[in-house]
Order: sequence, then C-alpha cells, then structure tokens
Amino acid sequence: MRRYSLGLTVPVLTAFAYQWFVDAFFSYLLWFWMIHRFSVSRLTAFTFLAPFFGVIFSELILDEPLPLMLLGGLVLVALGIYQVNRPERLTGRPG
Repeated sequence: MRRYSLGLTVPVLTAFAYQWFVDAFFSYLLWFWMIHRFSVSRLTAFTFLAPFFGVIFSELILDEPLPLMLLGGLVLVALGIYQVNRPERLTGRPG
C-alpha cells in the first residue's frame, strides 16, 4: 500500500493561513463595508483591480519580472477603471 504525503509544511500552512485570513476574510470585510457605503454598480469595476494588485505584489514581494507589455496592460486596466468611475460632466444644457 502506497502512502502519499500532502506536503503540509510550515511554509505551506502559512500560505494557506494568509489566503484564508488576509485574502478571504479581510477582502470580504472591506467589500461589504464598501457596499454599505457606496453604490454597488460603481464598485463592481473595482473587482478588476484583483489582477492589478496580484501583478504588483508579485513583483514587489516575490521579485517576479514585470515586462513592459504587462506594465502596459496594468496601465490600461487602471485607465479603464477610471473611465467607468469618473464623475459625469455637466453639459450646461437643460435636461
């Protein structure tokens, strides 16, 4: 009979704890606090920030490379989120 190891070492368990408490708990806590304070239709655009922060933190924390094309994509994501959430301009014409 073969026994398989799950490889649950201290770094692996620490990574799981980080995912559970930081990513899941605090992100949901922040999300529901924001839903309570702001319009949900405006907040949904911020879900696109998850890949943005994932790439930034992978470069800062894990020292992953940040190629120019990926940096350009991040800039486009940030501009798109701004475009969706920018204040409406008043045209000066009556309604």
